[in-house]
Amino acid sequence: MPRKYTSQIKKFGAIVFEQREKAELTQAELARLAGIDIRTIRRIEKGDFAIGLEIVLSLAKVFKLQPSELLEKVKL
Repeated sequence: MPRKYTSQIKKFGAIVFEQREKAELTQAELARLAGIDIRTIRRIEKGDFAIGLEIVLSLAKVFKLQPSELLEKVKL
């Protein structure tokens, strides 16, 4: 069965990558600050992982953004 929303998941990964680079964080640093396993960060950035709300909230907190700011560029 094909995965739904593949392009949106990839777009979100690109947004996370851009925000991490902007914050001058390594994947390991982002993982530690967000309380997320580094393998999960890698999968998110590659667009291989559909995340849940808890991860969105954790990432938004690290990036000092509202969750909606992380999601606003992800279009259906």
